Amino acid sequence: MISAAQRLNAIVSDIMLLSKAVATNQRQGFAAVAMSEILDDSLSGFKARAAERRIKLLVRPQQDEIQFLCDVRLLRQALSKLVDNAIKYSPDGETVELWGHVRSNGAIVLSVKDAGSGLSQTIALTLFDEALVHHQLDALVEFLNLRLRATARRRSLTFRPAFPSLRPGQETIQKDLAAAFTENSEIGQSRIENHKSKILLFEAPTGYGKTGCVLEFAVGQMKAGRFARLIWLTGKSTGQLQVVQTLQQMTAQSTCNLLGYKLPLTFWQVRNKSEHCVNHTFHCVRDGCDYLKDCAERWPGS
Repeated sequence: MISAAQRLNAIVSDIMLLSKAVATNQRQGFAAVAMSEILDDSLSGFKARAAERRIKLLVRPQQDEIQFLCDVRLLRQALSKLVDNAIKYSPDGETVELWGHVRSNGAIVLSVKDAGSGLSQTIALTLFDEALVHHQLDALVEFLNLRLRATARRRSLTFRPAFPSLRPGQETIQKDLAAAFTENSEIGQSRIENHKSKILLFEAPTGYGKTGCVLEFAVGQMKAGRFARLIWLTGKSTGQLQVVQTLQQMTAQSTCNLLGYKLPLTFWQVRNKSEHCVNHTFHCVRDGCDYLKDCAERWPGS
């Protein structure tokens, strides 16, 4: 805390010095001076201190010598303060660099660059703080391990085509779907016109096999690692049943070792409560439902 206050005080002093230099009511003695002379003079007197901490003092070379008018005394004083702070608060073995240049609008800029980290404050960690950090790290490790296992399950997934034999019109549908999700317009001579669209509308007559075609493509993309999950929305419950039935047929021989169970590709089916709730004779209260009891604790194992 003391070191931070000292540096803050030094910064305030530098700001006051700068405001004094640019004040309109301050009498200033302007004189012509070379930029290289100002930069070199700003480092004089600090080389011994810098050498004690193995800090290198560098002046960036200029292509052309620049002459300008300024209050030489105030400018040297301001730059010396900046160099002093840069040396004081830079780590050992770092570099403090000075350079100057002329902007396109004619303004002259003098810069001091150091490797200091700014204001700092040292706070002692308690055992509780350390335990909290370890708890957060453990939660992060658990999350990453779950993602790693999920990725491994997707990569090892095997599935069969949705249809044993292609129906009329399905000859190029997998290539067309692949082309719709890539910028490569040469995939299978696709009939897709816009390969950069973020939204794809797949329209086909009843009996074409839209559900199976899209599921086959989506599961293949998951296995390839292009995305981690598929969300399928249907307009009615019979559409949900068709998706579930097709997915089970495609992955009947595929096993997923999830929490010790041998299951096909894992999926969650979300339906209206009125379609599967066992309480048909009275109004169900969420807090009194035996099926929702301890839902938060049972959720991770679902």
